[in-house]
Amino acid sequence: MLDKTIEVFFRETQSENESRLDIYDLSLLNKFKSLEGHFFLLHRLYVCALAQKMNRIKIQSPEKLRAYLLHNGYLTEYPICQSAKWLSIIYAQQDDIKTALDILWEVDTVPFKNFTIDVIKLPIKILVHLYKIKLNMESIFSIDDELNLLEKRELGIKNNLISLGIQKFQDLHDDFDFFDVAFSLPFYYA
Repeated sequence: MLDKTIEVFFRETQSENESRLDIYDLSLLNKFKSLEGHFFLLHRLYVCALAQKMNRIKIQSPEKLRAYLLHNGYLTEYPICQSAKWLSIIYAQQDDIKTALDILWEVDTVPFKNFTIDVIKLPIKILVHLYKIKLNMESIFSIDDELNLLEKRELGIKNNLISLGIQKFQDLHDDFDFFDVAFSLPFYYA
């Protein structure tokens, strides 16, 4: 699965001659068109999180990319909020839950007025909730409340999200995979 994902990534970024290892060094911000198109960055971070999940490699220098995302005001843009989600997953996979939470806290507090973005942010809100639990912090998050808010804006969305299995993340405590939560919506939303 990872090899196929990398092949697609190389084709999309027209980077077939680049080293695979460079994908995982996030200090190389200019590689793989990461700064030319936000979808390229999103795809690169997804590849990194997937590789780390599969225990293939540890991602290098995520702090440079974190600084770029958080200090350039891009968190109000889609797909940067998704890139921040995958960057937080990379930190969480490295057991740095505090930094993972800090990243998503920034995204979660940015107001969006776009319904689709609010749906896409649901896994981000779930991750914030789960990170807080991991850090023994209080969290009052409720998937049911979030689904009801979305349902008020778009009839039928609650049942659609339930059919995708979104509610299974409500009562997680210690036994969950951050990657699976991040990838809980279909790929075009993840």
